[in-house]
Amino acid sequence: MFKEQIFMALDSLRANKFRSLLTMLGIIISAGTLVAVLSLGNSVQSTVFEQFVDLGTRRIAVLPGDPKAKGARDVPGYGLLSIQDYHRLERLVQQNPEIFSTIVPEIAVPVDVRAGTTSVRTSLVRTNQDYQEVQTVPVDYGRFLNDTDETASARVGVLGALVAEDLFGQNPQDLQAAIGQTVEINGQPIQVVGILSPLGGPFSSDRRVLAPVSTVRLRLVGDLDLPGRGVQMIIWFPEKWGV
Repeated sequence: MFKEQIFMALDSLRANKFRSLLTMLGIIISAGTLVAVLSLGNSVQSTVFEQFVDLGTRRIAVLPGDPKAKGARDVPGYGLLSIQDYHRLERLVQQNPEIFSTIVPEIAVPVDVRAGTTSVRTSLVRTNQDYQEVQTVPVDYGRFLNDTDETASARVGVLGALVAEDLFGQNPQDLQAAIGQTVEINGQPIQVVGILSPLGGPFSSDRRVLAPVSTVRLRLVGDLDLPGRGVQMIIWFPEKWGV
């Protein structure tokens, strides 16, 4: 009985080849589409989850408001966080070590970085040595920023992985040799003291250059308390506050 049903099914398929082909194509395309959609959804979910994991449960970002907002916000400087605001919060953090661990500034401005005849457009981030505590910025070559760099307003910078590759190439020997070399930012010489590990993702430091707060203010960009240059701050909480 079962064999007869199989033979009948085969005969039906042979008698209706075109219809059978269309049916198979419909099933294959439907199944493929379903698999593709599910895979894309899982990929997006995984990417978002990784970003939240990277952000962590002990860190909050304090962002400036919208300098272009209308109405009562037309007051000059409204909606921006200034360097003075940062110093006030810094004192608050220092006075409450049981609540806060540290606070770091993160002020990004677009700049051109040049090495020889090669130039790239990237973001210059004004920050300090504590940035490593609150952000994922492992160093592949050289070192990170330190207190001495900030105190001396040293002409030093740490390159993101992709910035370094654009300027010096992908060869590990060339990247290692880049440590100690000089690049130009806004026409000012800056010595490369470190190159970060490649991390990937839209929020990584791969396409950034990190420099001391005092260096950016005094030597590279100038006054950062201007419209569109509001300070972003990151506050890091002690481990007991983590979830």
